[in-house]
Amino acid sequence: MPDGTYGGYRNMPETCRESGHDWMQCDDVMFGGRIIRTKECRLCGAQMTRATDPAEEKKGSDVIPGYIKTTLRKGETAMPEQRTKLQTYTQMAEDSSAIVTGSFANWASLMSTAGRFYKYSFLEALMIHLQRPTATACAEYSVWTGRMRRYVRRNAKGIAIIRLIDGKPTLRYVFDVADTGPRKDALQPFLWELRDEYLPSVTATLEDEFHIPCDGRGLSVQLASIASQVAEKYWTNGQGLIEDFAGDTLPENLSETFPDAAAASITYMLLSRCGLHPEQFFGADDFASVYKFNAFRSVLALGTAVSKCGGAALRSIETAIRKYEMDKRDGKKSAAEDAA
Repeated sequence: MPDGTYGGYRNMPETCRESGHDWMQCDDVMFGGRIIRTKECRLCGAQMTRATDPAEEKKGSDVIPGYIKTTLRKGETAMPEQRTKLQTYTQMAEDSSAIVTGSFANWASLMSTAGRFYKYSFLEALMIHLQRPTATACAEYSVWTGRMRRYVRRNAKGIAIIRLIDGKPTLRYVFDVADTGPRKDALQPFLWELRDEYLPSVTATLEDEFHIPCDGRGLSVQLASIASQVAEKYWTNGQGLIEDFAGDTLPENLSETFPDAAAASITYMLLSRCGLHPEQFFGADDFASVYKFNAFRSVLALGTAVSKCGGAALRSIETAIRKYEMDKRDGKKSAAEDAA
């Protein structure tokens, strides 16, 4: 029997022969009238597939006819069933377009997810939201088990995201921190929370970065002003690219609709991530422009603007908080040394 091919269910290896790590169970798909089951190595990306007859599945046989083969290491060409899996998740994203912009609650919920995952692209945040809307911090298996020194629970189900690698859509899997556990000297993801003591540093950093002062109006007003500014700038600089990408899927009066929809969405995203309760300020009419984006490419164009612009502001806030905490630790250290 050729190397990497196994003859039946009982002979399925429990771990990847290349890395020795556990397999991650992926979703079943139908291909050519057979059930295609796929497991992916959590570490090296090798994949093992089994094709079975649905009729045999019902019999509960211990030995299921078909094949199991270790294939598709990183960079290799996808087999038909793997292309189908990418198409399946792409279709999931496309089908969600009219739904996520179809109501205030749906778009607001997605904006909250985008705020938690501001270092991810909009498409990646959308995929996380559709599969695990309660996720708080996601990373690939190698990140959790490597740099973060955490283990991924054996029965944890990966979250499929579509990531562009060298310009090509590629299916990757991430795990939420809730799917992990600590090893010795494990690290926790840095999930900052905005506290009152941070406000002077945060507002000053935002003023330096975006040239919009707080002026005693409060952080919420400053963030809303920043959102309007960056949305208008994004549209002015990228109008041609947006129209080329989304084409006739875009709504009418785009020069007004796009900046308005982006500004409202960015504001909600920023307020949500900062714990400033945007639901107390926003109503259904505030997303009136958003509802006009109901095709996949138009939603992707809008969401990309929101993620890029909102992400830039949230990165600035994170930088301010990190610096404040570092200065605070250094101050305590100096005081302790002086006391000694």
